[in-house]
Amino acid sequence: MTASTTTNNARVAADLAAAGFSVFPCHSGGADVKKPMPGVFWRSASTNDRVKVEKWWRRWPDAAVGLDLAKSGLVVIDADRHGDDDGVAAVATLMHEHGFDPDQCPLVSTPNAGTHYYFRQPGGEPLGNGRGSLPAGIDVRGAGGYVIAPGTMLGDGRQYEAFGMLNEAPELPDWLRAIIADRAMPPARPIPTTARPSDERIAAYLDKALQEELDAVRYAPRGQRNNQLNTSSFSLGQMVAAGWIGEAEVSAMLENAAAELARDDGTPAVRKTIRSGLRSGMRQPREMPDAGYDVTEVDYAASDRLRASFDRRAEAKAAGANPETGEFVDDVGITDATAVNQLDMPDDHLHPPGLVGEVADWICDWTAEPIRIHAVGAALVILGTLLGRKVYSRTRPTSTALYIGAIAPSGMGKQHPQDAIRLALQEVTGGSMQYSGWAVSLPKMVVDLQSNAAKVMVADEFADKLIGIRSKNASTSQMAISEGLRSLWGTNTGTYSPDVSLSRGDGNIMRPCLSFYGASTIKDFARSLVSKDVTNGLFNRFLILPRFGDVTPAPERDGVMTLPPALKDRLSWLNQCLPSMQLTMAARGDGYPQPILVPMTDDAEDSNEANKAFQAQQMRLSDEDDALMLWGRFAEQCKRVALIVACGRCPEDVCHAQIDANDMAFATTFVRYSIDQFVGIVRRDMVESWVQAQHKLVLGIVRTAGTISRNDLVRKVDGRIQRKPLAEIIASLVEGQNIEALAVDPGPRGGRPKEVFRWVQD
Repeated sequence: MTASTTTNNARVAADLAAAGFSVFPCHSGGADVKKPMPGVFWRSASTNDRVKVEKWWRRWPDAAVGLDLAKSGLVVIDADRHGDDDGVAAVATLMHEHGFDPDQCPLVSTPNAGTHYYFRQPGGEPLGNGRGSLPAGIDVRGAGGYVIAPGTMLGDGRQYEAFGMLNEAPELPDWLRAIIADRAMPPARPIPTTARPSDERIAAYLDKALQEELDAVRYAPRGQRNNQLNTSSFSLGQMVAAGWIGEAEVSAMLENAAAELARDDGTPAVRKTIRSGLRSGMRQPREMPDAGYDVTEVDYAASDRLRASFDRRAEAKAAGANPETGEFVDDVGITDATAVNQLDMPDDHLHPPGLVGEVADWICDWTAEPIRIHAVGAALVILGTLLGRKVYSRTRPTSTALYIGAIAPSGMGKQHPQDAIRLALQEVTGGSMQYSGWAVSLPKMVVDLQSNAAKVMVADEFADKLIGIRSKNASTSQMAISEGLRSLWGTNTGTYSPDVSLSRGDGNIMRPCLSFYGASTIKDFARSLVSKDVTNGLFNRFLILPRFGDVTPAPERDGVMTLPPALKDRLSWLNQCLPSMQLTMAARGDGYPQPILVPMTDDAEDSNEANKAFQAQQMRLSDEDDALMLWGRFAEQCKRVALIVACGRCPEDVCHAQIDANDMAFATTFVRYSIDQFVGIVRRDMVESWVQAQHKLVLGIVRTAGTISRNDLVRKVDGRIQRKPLAEIIASLVEGQNIEALAVDPGPRGGRPKEVFRWVQD
């Protein structure tokens, strides 16, 4: 970018803000040109606050200036030339025919030879985006939309050349409003008090909620069915209340879903349960930040995609069945991403500023299969480990420790970020004291932390290791690793005292900062999910970063991976951010170095409070849905990520770092995506791999025996299923005509008839 571009755009933003217009930063070039900058949720973040605007353009000095038309009270007639459609000529003809002098309103000549005519919103209901009966090539941008502001210069030097002043824009004339409204162009939706997600993500939420409706009947035991139906309908109702989708669209989709769900309960009962949840949700709008880009078309074909998804799943199950017994093999139920509507986080939103983004770039540059979300996770762990025990947030101090779980299908280069973590830490610190492999026992973990209390545990195939610590053959100290990981995550400023016998010292670790980075396949991770670990707080400390889709291959690099000297120097500043005496104490777990305390700006604090409120809401709902327990550390996770990003923006002077609104915005989007996807994985795979596994266990026992009494069945289950769930499973198998319940005469001794179950052959 040229110096004139940088100066020009910053001045344009400042002048517009001073005149009362709401602006926000956008990309000025590249593939994302004119899209909002990462982490900027423009509908809620756009502002005319001078301080915030100046801060944005210090951070992105070459950013284009986005103009929020709703908050600015403007309507733009956007005329373009596309092939045979000459909107520029058409709008000039319209104005001439209606005796309107175009010089009355501000005009902008766009870089693509188009024109923007600016008007003030007319009185009454504000106009949104659309076209009405305007000729082809002319569009309307109003409330709910934005344009690149007059005076903005793009990175290639082209400019939005302005003729006239925005504050002199006339009100939209009646004749033009009539043309726009001629085809019942809908008024703008009311701008909700919370940010609205992109329409692509809304369509994905619809799919997920409807998929859960199907799963409730297909897979959930009868006792859990109504709760799941009600919960997922409640989610749909929240989306209606937030103004994301219309009630009519949801009702139509639920009618389709009800037809699919009616096999067991009957259509009236299903509809009653669904509508009860829908009405409850409509009283409590859902909150979710925008994905960061604007999409004008909403895809409301969620129910059609849902059925196609279910059909693929049914085919996969049939393909995995034993042809002789009809029983499914163990892996059935652990599906790939094509059988559910899981979304990858767009790479556009994975470019945090400062060192976190730079380290992620370095990791991606050195692999032919770059998974951007895994690279960002590794970068956060690298910086968090270097900052460990030296930096905390000022208010309610929290550390920089993170637990990252990177998951993707087999053969997608999950090893590369792990290698990068080891290389970066070794290069910066001159040794291997700040990383270790998977600890085989809790004493080993504590001994590792005694050598350096700020450390990252790097574990390949970590899902298998999680299964191992719950094995019946695991030692007591191995099983204690789960408890140790939970305790260490929350011990920010205190002392960790493990309740195990150690071979050296008393084992106390002062202010530990243990991070974790593990990789696994999606399939193995799904197999590791145990309901107890979801509800006991182990997994809600993890940020699960999935990659579902294919990776675009990059060119192979020559040579072995190296850390660029400039990047090494910047990371070294983080590692050396305290005086030398304090650094010595920070490297050990037996001292209390005086740390740097990083403050939050007022805007960041507001975001933090909003995150805590959202977390509390999810915890209330978790009484009916165990998967929502994964939101139990949401606000803390956001704070830790934001703290690392903030320090990475000024590595040369960490003492003056502060967490601002943009740091919190990136962290909130990143963590919300992680937990949203994790909840989806748990609801899909934990239910299918455990509820169905329990069903298969009981059915297998009955099939083997042919006929078996209830008491004998309970003994053979051998405590693997609790009595109440076992009763529900038996009832479900009887209702599904998989087994038959018989009453057998107890014989001459009398008593109640004995209940016996018999396998029903297909």
